Amino acid sequence: GARWDAVAAPAAPRAASAGLVAVAMRDTLVGVAVGGDYTRARAGTRQIVVTRDGGRTWEPGDAGDGAPGYWSGAAFVPGARATVLAVGLAGTARSEDAGRTWGIVDTLALHAVS
Repeated sequence: GARWDAVAAPAAPRAASAGLVAVAMRDTLVGVAVGGDYTRARAGTRQIVVTRDGGRTWEPGDAGDGAPGYWSGAAFVPGARATVLAVGLAGTARSEDAGRTWGIVDTLALHAVS
């Protein structure tokens, strides 16, 4: 955290009400960033990106579009190395492969997770 650099991330859409809004890192290399458009709470794709190199590069994280919507928080589950949760206006989504694929767990709108 002593130094930050801006990097491109393959997330969509980009608008005043949209973008990536939360980051969760499992360790110094593996992490996810989540977001979306808060005016389209349960719509849209490519709201999740993953890194395997500490944030130097990012790739789409929801290739199967299993978690459309707006995600405002993310956290890796302690003791479950590859499990990560995302929460937001769309509900809760879970990935069991460190962010590569996702599925909706429920649709109760939440704003934060830790």
